[in-house]
Amino acid sequence: MSKFNSRELNKKKINTVYGEIISKLRVNFSEDKSKMIVEINAIICLVSISLIESEKERIIDKIVSFIRENITNDKLSLDYVAQNLYMSKRKLQYIFSSNKTTYKKTLNEVKIDLLVYYINENPDVSIKYILSKCGFNSHSSASNAFKIAKGETLYQYKKKVRAS
Repeated sequence: MSKFNSRELNKKKINTVYGEIISKLRVNFSEDKSKMIVEINAIICLVSISLIESEKERIIDKIVSFIRENITNDKLSLDYVAQNLYMSKRKLQYIFSSNKTTYKKTLNEVKIDLLVYYINENPDVSIKYILSKCGFNSHSSASNAFKIAKGETLYQYKKKVRAS
């Protein structure tokens, strides 16, 4: 499963947890006024955190979508992404670092996800053609990135997909 799919799962889990806590707090309000105020403040904090997390995820999804849509663009760089998403390069770097990643890692993950998608969709198409659609400039860089990400070579993966 790609990092982007697992991020979507984590987002759903987090929202479910927040929702459950908020529901329990709402249903079980204390009779004591001071405790009730604390419980209401807890709900407000949880809703705020949930909204912040949702906004953060929306921005990350927007960045990943932009990269995916422009993967074959020779101008695709950190500066290019920042400029086209109307944010500073530093803000974009901050977003990546706060998610414990970098632009380069995210770019490679998108490329690998696309590579897997294209191989699964049509395993009979040549690797060279697929690589050009995924933004890889060379076969060796694609092979190395794929081997690191998936633990097998491109050809092993393609052979496995063909066999299934």
